[in-house]
Amino acid sequence: MIGRVGKPGTVCLSCRLQLIRQLTPVRRFASDSTTSNPAPEEPNDNNDDKESSRKDAPQKDAPLRTVITQNESRNTPLMKRLDFRRKHKAGHLVLEESAARLETDMLGKPAYALLMREGGKVRKRRLPTTKPMQEEVPSVSNLAAMMEDLIVSQRIPATFEEVRESVESLRPLTEKTLSEKDFVKLKELVLGSFLTSQLQEYLKWWSKSKVEPSAEKPGIDPETHSKFPWLLGMSPWVPLLNHNGAVNRAGHLLQNYVTGTMTPKEKLAIRLMRECWGLSIAELESQLGETRIKLRDEEFALLMRGSQRFMRNIGKMWLEPPMERIEAIQDDQIFQLFSKKTKVELFLRELDQTLKNVRSKAFPLRLVSPEQPDDATLEELGRLTNTHVTRSPTQRKLNVMWIEAKSRVHELLEDPSHIVFRLLLTASGPQPATETLVSTVPPDNSSGRLLVDTTSRDKLGWKDRMMKWARYAFPLTVEEGYKNEDLPIEKFALPFEPSHPKMLDVKREVVEPTVYPEHPVTWSNTTRTSTVAHFGHLLHPHQLAEPESLLPTLLSSTQRRVFSPVAPSAIRLAELEETIADPSSFITNKFTLLLRFWPSPSPSPNPATTPTGRTDTPPAPVIELRLDISDDEVRGVHSLRAVRRVHHTDVLLPASPVDVRFTQTQYETLQAPDREALALWPPISDFLNHARLDIAKGKVEVCKRQKFPVPHRLIAAQPPPPPTTTTASPSTSTSTSTSTATSSSVPAETTPPVEGENEFTSIQYEFVGLELHRSASLPYDEHHRLTYTSIEAGQGGGRRAELTLEPVETLPNASTSSEPVNNNILQKTFLDACSSLVANETLWSGYDNEQ
Repeated sequence: MIGRVGKPGTVCLSCRLQLIRQLTPVRRFASDSTTSNPAPEEPNDNNDDKESSRKDAPQKDAPLRTVITQNESRNTPLMKRLDFRRKHKAGHLVLEESAARLETDMLGKPAYALLMREGGKVRKRRLPTTKPMQEEVPSVSNLAAMMEDLIVSQRIPATFEEVRESVESLRPLTEKTLSEKDFVKLKELVLGSFLTSQLQEYLKWWSKSKVEPSAEKPGIDPETHSKFPWLLGMSPWVPLLNHNGAVNRAGHLLQNYVTGTMTPKEKLAIRLMRECWGLSIAELESQLGETRIKLRDEEFALLMRGSQRFMRNIGKMWLEPPMERIEAIQDDQIFQLFSKKTKVELFLRELDQTLKNVRSKAFPLRLVSPEQPDDATLEELGRLTNTHVTRSPTQRKLNVMWIEAKSRVHELLEDPSHIVFRLLLTASGPQPATETLVSTVPPDNSSGRLLVDTTSRDKLGWKDRMMKWARYAFPLTVEEGYKNEDLPIEKFALPFEPSHPKMLDVKREVVEPTVYPEHPVTWSNTTRTSTVAHFGHLLHPHQLAEPESLLPTLLSSTQRRVFSPVAPSAIRLAELEETIADPSSFITNKFTLLLRFWPSPSPSPNPATTPTGRTDTPPAPVIELRLDISDDEVRGVHSLRAVRRVHHTDVLLPASPVDVRFTQTQYETLQAPDREALALWPPISDFLNHARLDIAKGKVEVCKRQKFPVPHRLIAAQPPPPPTTTTASPSTSTSTSTSTATSSSVPAETTPPVEGENEFTSIQYEFVGLELHRSASLPYDEHHRLTYTSIEAGQGGGRRAELTLEPVETLPNASTSSEPVNNNILQKTFLDACSSLVANETLWSGYDNEQ
């Protein structure tokens, strides 16, 4: 098909072959079997008589020859007779070998003689008169010029369909990877067969009708998308630039294919072969190349969480560092893979096997928070738990996605979805503690400022780390120093009583019968209250306020505040140990694992009447289980407490290096004859049997939920939720202390038995977190004990070290009086001891003022 579009046109492949045959002359060769008129022989006068005599006289031993006339040759097919006579060459003559019978015998057998007859002269080989094929066939450039001249002479316009079909006829159908030699040949054929304008029109048509992968917007074909549904796009593999001066203006696919010396038409041809046909050179595929893989947001976020262990494992398995590597473009959710082409498919399959382990769960949002968490909170939750947390389209549920680890084999163990649930529950749910804020400074004092805290981030809870906190303090000079001020507390919110130094080690010989006769354990009827002083910084939400109104604003604020413990100087703490005569008999080291359980929240029975998403939580106490740890192994159960109430009394000391927080905890304990019997109690034994506690590696996996039987009196005795924060000044705390002096002297609150109150109700509890405590205790004076504790609270609580002071009841002995000490006097000495510790500047800074 010959045509023209504007300028000289093109010719399809079949028409070109016909033109080549017409322009090439036909060569004919003569042969003995196919030629009826053989070439005449040269005359030989010397041999005419001999030849005639030989023809007349038949030879006896010569084979029979069949002579075919010209007329017979027309009707009879020519057959070549085989001549078995041996011929020899002697100069210019041909000698034919034959044999003749002799009349005598030799050795008893007939004798023969060897005869050599002349067979004529040697014929010279005549060369063909036609020219060789390669000289007759014109070159590609001459053929293109001849075709263009022919098209111009005919003036026939060529349509785009004809041009497109001609281009498609050159496209390889099966092979996509060609050798460099075949790739160059195909490029030359495209260059010689089409014009620049035709190649440009074909590329425009291809870009409109097809969506090919590129570096900016990677795309994939339907077959690949069906195999990997998580894959949004993938650019073709291309070899890396070798920095040899190549010009890369055409795009990502032409790296190492386009050079600066190429003409624009050559670049168009290579672009057509690379982008439209997807052809590549086999020699370049064995080198290092690059491809980009775009994933969905959920899968990309999961692979990039934490230490990126899944991507690291794939890289260690298939890639050869340092040249082969994986880089992540987080803004576009793209993995950039630098490797050989053969490893791209392996990488995709390994990535698909990893993403097949993705799990997803959802839970109602109103179970954990009355408000919608913002995107920053959900992102922080995903970072802490290596999950991807999103809101459902209805905004009523939270969807949690994670990659399931192969090590998790038990369905009862906690999964990442429950970790997200409990972190939100403890951070946004109802707070189990109440607070009171007092200050030693009059409210009209305007000297204090809010100093932004920059050192306590790792000590706070996960949600508190996202906020900006500040401490209220006074600017002090070196001359003023710190003052030893009395703490403005006349009465605590809960009864003040000292704790027994060895209360947990006392063996209980009398235990009331329980619902488990084979396990003699029971809840104590005595409610005890522990009071512990913590030293650190009280942190308030950072705000801009006038100095005159800053302190009154803090005292009247209902916003939540946090406490950041401050660790004392190790040198000064060691000096306290030197003051003890026999440290080995007084210093107590403990290593315990504290696990907390909250009552499981349940949705409100009538959600339509609770637009804020309020939940119904059973008024049950918080359960605290303590386990003894020794040599990084769990040795037994230390205690089980039912915490009825927790109250914090915060004291602002802006003129001191630290503030004080008094924590009072009201609780009952589960009593047993010994710790072995306590560990065999079914709720505890069931929980510990399913748990996986690897303290040495820092891996603790426990059950999500556990049921505990709780006495009715503990449920009925739960006080109504008081206001979260109350404030008090020195005058108000003094006026209220006199009215409750008698109540504070009560050592413990004993509930009289009532019918039915000792019956048990099985309540489901949620595991909400754990803390690993390493503590060392030593006596501070006769009635107080100082404890230094290092705490690791997991994902939600951070790490911190704190110094606490606790009043301790002195055990009676021969040298001391057996009469109990009034709790009011113990409270006064306890506050004085706390005040002296606060004013001890060397203890907190480590510097000696005398030096």
